[in-house]
Amino acid sequence: VARQRADSRTPRLRVARRATRGEGMAPATPPTAGPFYTALLHTDTRHEVMIAVSAVVHILCTALVLRLSKNSWVTAKLRKRETPEMAATLFGAYVVGFVHAIVVSVSAVLVVCYERYEIWPATVAFSIGYFVSDFIFYALPTKQLVMVIHHIVMIVGHYPTMEQPAAILYGAGDAHLIMWLSAVGYLTEISNLFLDVRWFQLKIFGQPAQITYTVNSVFLLLSYIATRVVIMPVVCWVKMVPRYDEYKAYNQMASYWVVVLGAAFISLMSLVYTFILLKPGLRAFLFFGGGKKPAKAE
Repeated sequence: VARQRADSRTPRLRVARRATRGEGMAPATPPTAGPFYTALLHTDTRHEVMIAVSAVVHILCTALVLRLSKNSWVTAKLRKRETPEMAATLFGAYVVGFVHAIVVSVSAVLVVCYERYEIWPATVAFSIGYFVSDFIFYALPTKQLVMVIHHIVMIVGHYPTMEQPAAILYGAGDAHLIMWLSAVGYLTEISNLFLDVRWFQLKIFGQPAQITYTVNSVFLLLSYIATRVVIMPVVCWVKMVPRYDEYKAYNQMASYWVVVLGAAFISLMSLVYTFILLKPGLRAFLFFGGGKKPAKAE
């Protein structure tokens, strides 16, 4: 009798688990609302408040870094080529960007490798707040159009993953899948850690130790190609392309193309930047000063 009762409960338990995840629930009628619209207008404002708080904190922290570094020794080398204001802007952008890269990289690894989906809404809120601050202090003042487009793509692409009802739509019935794909996209921030360190070595310290410069350059090259040029398009091809019909049945083709084209844009931008990094040659990229020994003074 006990076994029969347990067996009768098992299907219900499985259905409940799948319902929580948002998987396998084919809609009776295809939804008409998009995930971005649903997340913005048809859910509570908890996560929007988190985004606003994150943006305010990032703006205040960036403003503080700019104020402290404007005439500080840390920007002395930069001020030889830039105005004090621009030197502080660049330094602040890389400092705050480095902190952002640490936080979201750790979170992305936890979600991708250990399925810690509960931390993802807070991670996305933290990241969107950073993008808003970076708009104000870096992308717009330096007229970096590519960065402006990049930030818009990231905000539009990742914001709906914060809300369960929106994520179910965004994943065509599988909320965890779209959160996992969002985290895969943020693995690209791992390479930013080494990219920022390289910038500090060249622009702030001026004469980095050869061994630390080379080690960082190797990790930069490997992580950049792996996370940006290889993993993202491959995962998109394996996880998204086969689900074309499911997105069509869910009436979420706009969501499908946001994910696919967004991944394509980031990957293409990363591929172009890879060629820019390696344009002087692999030896020049890996070794400070191109690996050439300084000439002896006569």
